[in-house]
Parts: sequence; structure tokens; C-alpha cells
Amino acid sequence: MRCRPILALFGLLIAASGCVGSNLTTPSKPMGPEAYCASTFPSVGYGNFFYCGTNQANLQIVPFPDGSHGFCATAHSNLGLVGYIAYTYGGGILFVESQSQASADCNLLGSQCAGYIRCTRQ
Repeated sequence: MRCRPILALFGLLIAASGCVGSNLTTPSKPMGPEAYCASTFPSVGYGNFFYCGTNQANLQIVPFPDGSHGFCATAHSNLGLVGYIAYTYGGGILFVESQSQASADCNLLGSQCAGYIRCTRQ
């Protein structure tokens, strides 16, 4: 397809927006991790699954469409859109809970707890 300027006055506008009459479409954006967790796993008990983002190799268990790293997890209590989850060095995880509860869970696990991370959902 050849592009033709309609008017010299609009030449810059045409150059910025592409060819007149072209059928170029913008590729769709891949589904984000929160949307993926919400749509892939059933909503159980306390709402949609959370996305817990991490680069820790033993916790990367979901191939997200947008290339995110992490996993999906469910809540153990009523939470809003943000929660926290404790995890172990062996890759084990608990339920998504409040920050204070995730910290308490980690303390109960002692040396087995690697820490806790923030999780989000739709």
C-alpha cells in the first residue's frame, strides 16, 4: 500500500498516524496476572485468587501470558485487593492473609520460613 498526503497542511498528521486507508490494528495486550488468576481459577470462599509476584525459582509455578513471574493463591479470610503470603525455602506456601497474619505465620514456621510477599487481585 502506498501512502499519499491528502494536503500538505495535514502531512505531519498523516505521518504521525500512518497511511490513510490502512487496516493496521493494534495488537491486543496480553492478560495481566491478576486477571489471569481471577479467570483461570474458580472463585472460592473469599473471592478471586490473588497474584503473588516473585522471581524465586521454586515459587514460579504459573506461565502468565504477559511474562510475569509468580503464582496464584487463594485467601483464608475476607480481604480486599491486597494480601500477603508466607512461604518456605522448600517452596511451600500458605493462604493469602493480612500482613500481620502472614508475619505471624512466618514466625510460627521459624527457620523454615523464607519470608512473606505482597499479593494483589482484581
